[in-house]
Amino acid sequence: MKMGSITKSGDAPPTRLLRSNAPPSPPQVLSAQKLFTTIRNEILQARGYKDLVFENVPPEAGSLVIDSLDEDPDVENSCARLSYNSFTLTISITIMPTFLYEAHTAWLYREVSRMARSGFLTPSEEDSISFLKSPTFGGLQPPYSASRKEPDFALLPDGQSLPILVFETGWSESAPRLHHDKDLWLRGGRPEVQLVFLVKWSKSAGGVVRGIIEVHGRNGVGEPQLLQTETIFPAPPNPEAQTIPITRGQLMGPNLLAGRNPGDVHQLSVDLFRRAAGKLVLREGYTPA
Repeated sequence: MKMGSITKSGDAPPTRLLRSNAPPSPPQVLSAQKLFTTIRNEILQARGYKDLVFENVPPEAGSLVIDSLDEDPDVENSCARLSYNSFTLTISITIMPTFLYEAHTAWLYREVSRMARSGFLTPSEEDSISFLKSPTFGGLQPPYSASRKEPDFALLPDGQSLPILVFETGWSESAPRLHHDKDLWLRGGRPEVQLVFLVKWSKSAGGVVRGIIEVHGRNGVGEPQLLQTETIFPAPPNPEAQTIPITRGQLMGPNLLAGRNPGDVHQLSVDLFRRAAGKLVLREGYTPA
């Protein structure tokens, strides 16, 4: 992981960002213009997967930099994932995410197909959910008001400004960031965000990949709570029995049709996830544990 810091001496005041004029920088702080240029160059010059983290970024600079990068056509074409957390004051960039970052996408599409075949979702219910790969969300609750967040994957019901289910994924080095992401969604995304899935991968020196999936929701007082952890690799002795329950209410939110029971449960198959992920692990030249 490449680390950067906004704290730096001797920088000139900002002149103009791609998007707008930046506010004056206080002494000893890297200007928003300089930060924008540094991140943009890192993204456009990258030739492979890389995580960038810039710390101590004040809200007025962080949101402006992310908005400006988001509107840059060259950055947009790079498919880098851009986020700013106004509580931790951190900009996080994932450049050229690997195939394994998409394992949950294939899994979710298969699960929704299973839901439709079983009648758990009606055609109109299925049509009311958008499946979005790394869109940018704002409009979060304090202390995340100035945050900008691109989840790895999100399910967004019609008529809702924030997703109802969120997936965040990363290698072991990014585990602290994933938990900050989880808090951002469950605290800043109240009440819309129902569940956050954290997919954590690790790799040995010999290229053996291990993985787990965590499901986070809220406790009785509305605070983030770990609900379930399941191993992806290595597979347990009875892999078919691994499931993650999700209710119709957690999936449909405000679009639940009249007469439909919000408490009905669909069991997400972890083994289906394992099969999807296993193909991508092999594609990247690694071996599932």
